[in-house]
Amino acid sequence: MKKTYLFLLAAMTLTLAACTPSGNSTPQEMTGFGINKKSIGIEVGESFQLRVWYEPEEAEDLAPEVIWESSKEKVASVSSSGKVEAKEEGTTIITATCGKFTAECEVEVIPAPVYSLTISPTSIDCSYAGGTFTISVTTEDAAEWTVESSESWVQVSTTEGSGSMDVTVTVEPTKEKKEAIADITFTCSGKTYTIPVTRDAYIEGFSVSASKMVVFAPGNLQYRASTKTWEFQREHYVKLGEDNSKISPTNSAWIDLFGWGTGNNPTLASTEVSDYATFTDWGINAIGCFDWDADAEESKPNVWRTLSDDEWRYMFQERPNADKLRGQATVNNVPGYMFLPDEWELPSGISFTPDPNNFTTNKYDVGEYRLMKKNGAVFLPAAGFRNGTTVSGVGTEGHYYDSTPRNGNTERGQDGDGLGFGFSSKSAGMKTYRPYYGRSVRLARDIN
Repeated sequence: MKKTYLFLLAAMTLTLAACTPSGNSTPQEMTGFGINKKSIGIEVGESFQLRVWYEPEEAEDLAPEVIWESSKEKVASVSSSGKVEAKEEGTTIITATCGKFTAECEVEVIPAPVYSLTISPTSIDCSYAGGTFTISVTTEDAAEWTVESSESWVQVSTTEGSGSMDVTVTVEPTKEKKEAIADITFTCSGKTYTIPVTRDAYIEGFSVSASKMVVFAPGNLQYRASTKTWEFQREHYVKLGEDNSKISPTNSAWIDLFGWGTGNNPTLASTEVSDYATFTDWGINAIGCFDWDADAEESKPNVWRTLSDDEWRYMFQERPNADKLRGQATVNNVPGYMFLPDEWELPSGISFTPDPNNFTTNKYDVGEYRLMKKNGAVFLPAAGFRNGTTVSGVGTEGHYYDSTPRNGNTERGQDGDGLGFGFSSKSAGMKTYRPYYGRSVRLARDIN
């Protein structure tokens, strides 16, 4: 019996030995652990990836999860994978714990260099036609910065840059009849710089050359000598007529017929040609209007100007469809001449006949004309003319000065004549005038 027991025990021992794999099956114990950096220095806003090592290397497979911690989270934080994010100036200790082992890395966070940008221009203003503009960015060294636009109708040529360079800004054209504003924002070293972009509302304009468009003032120009006040009449069709016979340096009545180029001497009534030798534009003055604020941009000096002879001529006969966009008319029982903008839309229920050679075919009441005016129409009343203190032709003819002397020089001689646009019920066109005749003035301003 004893022999049988020993035999079975020997057989079991052999079987167990046969099932044990060859080689070393004992797991490798970790004998060492650490972080790849003892200390680092990084700038505020930067990041750094720390890594750990194991000894022996094979111990990593069975090592516990590494726990990362920062002693001062507000100085620098650390992620579960060991990525350090620098937040503010200071020093913190990053600790990595793996089972019974710990390792540390000292992190010094230093301030990021503070750069500033100088940007020119500081704002962009453009007409409804849009355009391309250049913003110059100047900074020290190779400071990095970003730029973005708040609106899709304003595009910038880059979204980021470094150092000094130019950024191209493209403003899309519009036909919206309201002003639009966008912001271009540059960011550098945490500081932002905002450049406002203002695009004017769409205006129905008039071509006065192949590349230039204008809009006209709200009404004819008028002047009161007693208060030295310039204003635009409140409606296109208003005229003063016989009040112009009272012209004098002290008169309290308004006048609206002026000698050629008398922007600096509006009450000049001399009939001597030599007194009008130099043209001074009426637009050099601050000019008010009944529905404008006192500090309105439109009322400031040098906003408005007198069209040249070439510009009147282009609008009258050379712009596309010129002969379809003009004609005699009567508004509120006042005869005159009407110009329509380049892109004219006739209001529903209203008709217009080009150059009818009479004042009655195109006849409109105030309500009808306001609809036409809303779409850009301009009416010049037949305000007549003045010779000395005698007023004639009111209601039958109109004469509007331009800025061009007959000889082409603004400094003209004794025999020079002024030029302008004139009309009657039977005709209209460019005229030559004796400069001492008082005539109407309708100023304009550029919109592109």
